[in-house]
Order: sequence, then C-alpha cells, then structure tokens
Amino acid sequence: LRADIENLLFEMLDQCQQIANTPTELLSPQVSDSIIGVGERLSARIIAALLRQNHVRGVAIEGTDVIVTDAVYGNAIPNLQRSRERLMQHIAPMLERKIVPVVTGFIGATEDGIPTTLGRGGSDYTASVISACLNATELWIWTNVDGMMSTDPNEIPSARVIEKLTFDEVAELAYFGAHILHARMIDPLREQGIPFRIKNVFKPKQSGTLIQQERLTANARLRAVTAIPALSVTGNRSGGVLAVIDLVQQAMAATTGQKPDVMLTTQSSDSTALFFVIPTTAGGADAVENVRTAVMARFSDFVDRVVWNVEPVVIVTAIGTGFAYTTTMQAQILQNLTETRILGMAQGPSQCSYSVIVEEKDAEFVLRQIHNLVLNSG
Repeated sequence: LRADIENLLFEMLDQCQQIANTPTELLSPQVSDSIIGVGERLSARIIAALLRQNHVRGVAIEGTDVIVTDAVYGNAIPNLQRSRERLMQHIAPMLERKIVPVVTGFIGATEDGIPTTLGRGGSDYTASVISACLNATELWIWTNVDGMMSTDPNEIPSARVIEKLTFDEVAELAYFGAHILHARMIDPLREQGIPFRIKNVFKPKQSGTLIQQERLTANARLRAVTAIPALSVTGNRSGGVLAVIDLVQQAMAATTGQKPDVMLTTQSSDSTALFFVIPTTAGGADAVENVRTAVMARFSDFVDRVVWNVEPVVIVTAIGTGFAYTTTMQAQILQNLTETRILGMAQGPSQCSYSVIVEEKDAEFVLRQIHNLVLNSG
C-alpha cells in the first residue's frame, strides 16, 4: 500500500510540475481533471487496505476503468451503456467471488481513456451509475447529515429530517439547491426503479431518508423548501427574448462552463423579464455575480432598442405532493407573502414544486414563512 500511494503521489507531483512549466493560456479543464481525481484514487486504495486488514477482501478499482463519459471536462456525463459493459466485465465477477470493489467516485474517462470528473457531488453520481448498471437492490448514500432536511438547517434551525420522498420530489430538491445530492444522479436510479437512502455515516443505525417511486396522490402536502441564487434580466419594453437568452447562456458557458436554465419569461407591451436558474454545480452566489458581470459586459455590445438591467435574485421553491390536483398550497404560500414583492412564480413540470422569485433582501423572510407551512403540513 505504501509503495502504491507513493507512486501515485510522485505521479501527481510530476503532473503538477508539468503544469507549473506550462503557459497559463495553454492550460485546460482536461489538465485539471487529470490532477483533481488523485485524492479519490488515494482514498480507494486506503479503504481497500483497511478492509483487507479487517479480513474483508477489498480491491481498489479506478473509475477511469469502469465509468465511460463524454469529453465535457469538469462536468462530464457518463455513458450508461458503455459503463455497463465495463462494470459487468470488471465488477460483476468480483461480486460473484465475494470480493468488495472500492471504486473511485467522481472520476471517469472518455472512450480514449482521458480522465474526466463528474462535477460537484460526482461521487454520488458514480454510485448511482454503478447501482443502475449492476441492477442493485438499493443504494445507500453516506453523508454527514441525518438525511434530507426540510430546509437548510444552517439557515433555519427548526429544519427536520424527511422520512420519505419520491424520485420527483428529490429531483426537484437537488435541482433547486439541496447540496446533499448531485441533481443528475437521480435519473439512472429512477429509470431502473432502484430506491436509495440518505444516511449519516456517524449514526449508521438511523434510517435516514428513503427515496423511492410512489404512486401519484391527490393528498396535498409540503415536504421541503429551498432557496437558490438566480439572475434576473429585465427590459424596459417588449422584445429580444431569444437573443437575450442566447447572450446569457453564452456568457455563463464562458464563465462557468455550464449553461443556465430559463426559469421563467414574461412579456407585456412595455416590459420583458427573464429569470435564469444558476445550477448549484456552477458555484452558487459567486457564480451569479460572475455571470452578471459577464452578461453586462456583453450587453454593452448588444444592438437593441431595449435597455436591459441585470440583477441577482433568489428562487424560493416549495417541494411537495398534490400541486397538480389543488391550488390550496399555492394559495397558502401567497397568503403568507402578501407584504413581499414577488417578481415571478412558476410551477414545476413534475407538478411537485412551486417557486416564487424574490429580491435578495426578502429571501430569508420568504424561506421562513414557507418553512412554517412545511412544519404545519404534517
């Protein structure tokens, strides 16, 4: 083990030396991906060695050997079919022989073997892909919290653990800012109908939060509320929506390597408003300010009769069941926000989320008001 780790460290130091000698303009995300996965590779070897010391047949496996991805460095997406072939070749025989494979999370490789990383939360994404490809019975995600919470406990101490969620609900939670999960990890499990559980590594006997497919129900119930930073682009007259969307997406792609989702667009004869979700994988509040600056710079060269204003806003999203069958929950939310200026509202296509867009100064109040409804929802 010591020799293996020393070899990896020397390999990393050699790569760092090469990077140090490379002009900055020639550095690329591809180079970064080859370095930042070293920690996972070291961890897998250490865990496998500890298992063997405790009489468990553990073997470290490189994610680059079994997770095949596209070439989007820093935020790669696995190819499930090609990954399944590799996993069945390398991992399935080990499981049959009662060997415990310790696979590096977060990293994969292109078809040509060039290392990639899966972005924030990529280790959970790796676990999801492996579970789906090997037809697991259930996946456990070990974290340092007791499960999925009704809101961020750092913001609201009264947040509570949610016992059960549906795939749709947890997908909305991940998309709208629940940092425990990688938003893209849910689809492989949902497609295979594989339940997964969020558990606390320090409290292994606790059941945590179970996520599984459930039948749609007409019973209205709020489960959680999240708040994420976003970008508001408003114009003093109607027009230019598609061009503005393209401009903002290009600015963000150049700044963060990702494109924002258009949350909501509204137009009247004398105004236009667009609201963009900045994915949590792009960097949160810092990303919003960086993108705002980049968008404003591009607007300076934008030939248009509309005067555009770009400001940070917050999207507060209530997650629950029953939005498709009743407007009761939406009405309760709005009744509790009568003194707040709401810039926009949107109901998610999965019918289990309802978002209000507010100014930054109002975000904490709105979050608390909706969380009170969550606590009283049963």
